[in-house]
Amino acid sequence: MRQTKTQANKKPAAASKPQVKPTAQAKQPDFKAIKAKAEELTAKHGTTVHPLVFIEPLSKEQVVGYVKEPTRQVKMYAMDKMHASPSTAGVTIFESGLIKEESDPRLYTESPDNDKYYLGAIREVVNLVTVAINQLKK
Repeated sequence: MRQTKTQANKKPAAASKPQVKPTAQAKQPDFKAIKAKAEELTAKHGTTVHPLVFIEPLSKEQVVGYVKEPTRQVKMYAMDKMHASPSTAGVTIFESGLIKEESDPRLYTESPDNDKYYLGAIREVVNLVTVAINQLKK
C-alpha cells in the first residue's frame, strides 16, 4: 500500500499511559466477624473467649488473637503480681489463655518486630481481671 507524504510524516499516536489504580488501602478489621469467631470459640472451649485486635502501623494489617477467660486461680495469681509487676501478671494471663491455633503468630512468636503485639497483648489482658467493690461503707 502506498503512503502519501502526509501519512509518512505522521508520527504514530502515542500509546496512552496505563491507568494507575490508587493503592488499595488495607481493609478495616471486620469487627463483626472477629466477634463472631470469638463467640464460636467460646462455645467450643466452654469459657468466654476475648478477641484482641491490633493494627500494624505501616501496612495496616490486622493482628488478631483470641484469649480464653482466665481461671480463678490465674486471676488470683495475677492479682498478687499486678501492683509490683503488672507485666508479669499480664504474661501469666496471656500465656495461660492464648488460643495459638486461632491467633496470629505475631502475637506469640519471639522477634523484635513482634514485641509490640506481645507487649500490647499482655497489657490488655490484665484488664480481664475485674473485682467487685463493696458499696456498703461503715
